[in-house]
Amino acid sequence: MPMDRALRQFLAVAEHGSITRAARHLNVTQPTITVNMRKLEEIYGVDLFDRGPKGMTLTEFGSILYDNAHVISRIEERANRMIADRKRNINQTLAIGCGNVWWEVFLRDVIVSLDQSSPYASIHVESGSNLYCMWKLLAGEINLSISHKIERLSPRLYVEYIPLFRARDQFYVHEHHALAGKRCTMKDLEKLDEISVARSDSQLDHIIQSSQENALPETGRRILSANSIICCADMSLYFNAFLRYPEQGEKLLKRLRMVPLQIEDSNSDLQEVGIYIPSETHHDTWFADLVTAIKEKSREFPIG
Repeated sequence: MPMDRALRQFLAVAEHGSITRAARHLNVTQPTITVNMRKLEEIYGVDLFDRGPKGMTLTEFGSILYDNAHVISRIEERANRMIADRKRNINQTLAIGCGNVWWEVFLRDVIVSLDQSSPYASIHVESGSNLYCMWKLLAGEINLSISHKIERLSPRLYVEYIPLFRARDQFYVHEHHALAGKRCTMKDLEKLDEISVARSDSQLDHIIQSSQENALPETGRRILSANSIICCADMSLYFNAFLRYPEQGEKLLKRLRMVPLQIEDSNSDLQEVGIYIPSETHHDTWFADLVTAIKEKSREFPIG
């Protein structure tokens, strides 16, 4: 059964922060959405939104409905894709999210190997930050995501995390930077801006609780961000800045003319990396085979 129209409108209002913008996005009239939001609140017997001069924000009850409505939307999208593939008598479509480094280090080999034994209908790789890939997973646009473990992840998102290994970040600069090839300390980094491979977007705020991911550090250091590692490498040439990136990405960054700093007192901790999958796919054989292949391949390279 198709997802209830009012729930789709509810998701749009929550994500756009106003009925006017949601109506424009969905190409429906504003009164239609207003009436449907009131009906939803009557059905559940609670206020779903706090309405103020700056827009509409979710109440505690609205947040619960938002998380569950996303799961419903995700299941429907997946069912639609599977039915469409079956009608055309073709194999499963693979859409996967990960950072550039994990694709190059091991994921590419996994996908190529699996595709040779049982070809996918199509393959799409969504590259981006941890939160960006999680956002795509929640929206049903990818099947799974490989990323660092996301701290303070909202417990109501209905995703499962499967740990793979631990990795440590290094600090990189352009090969022509004044600090390249020299011994330095963490204090030297305080004079530099920081480049971040991340997407800054309010649409991601609901994913984690009290996120400070995009906040300026206490030092007041400026953050330069892009959701492309190529753009970040280009920034390193034109700005006095460093990039924090997993040590497994050293070969990738070397091709982009970036080198790791020789920091004597580096305090970079090991961070867990794993797979995020929608909870409803936990017992799916197709997913189980893919996850097993990823886990086996991830053990082949040195970590932490």
